[in-house]
Amino acid sequence: MESQHDLSPEAQEFHFQQALAGEATKTFEVLEADDTHFMMLPDEVLGNRTGWRFTPAKDFQVLGRLQACWKALEARGAVIESFDTVQVSVDIPTANETPETTIEPRVVLLVHKPSDEDVQRWRERTERPLPKRMP
Repeated sequence: MESQHDLSPEAQEFHFQQALAGEATKTFEVLEADDTHFMMLPDEVLGNRTGWRFTPAKDFQVLGRLQACWKALEARGAVIESFDTVQVSVDIPTANETPETTIEPRVVLLVHKPSDEDVQRWRERTERPLPKRMP
């Protein structure tokens, strides 16, 4: 099996996008069915953290990560009504164990999680072609 270091940067980013999409779907799965919720995507969609420092991701990385999460959520039946970037306060522990507060961006989605029955009906409609009308 190839190690992470043997992969091209593009392949590493693709695998990272898939991992983020998996995290997003786990968060979605625990939401109450047949309701609309604000849902925060994983922190790394907009940037990366190394130790105490947050580094914004490049535009193409953000776009790919956001698309991967979006598609994975829609595949689970999510209806994404809107999204926005918000600023959140994050406490980061320092060497002397006192937290340092920073402001970082996060992506928040407004999603509707349909009931399991609604998702099943949608899957049945989209997987089968509609019948043709007889003349």
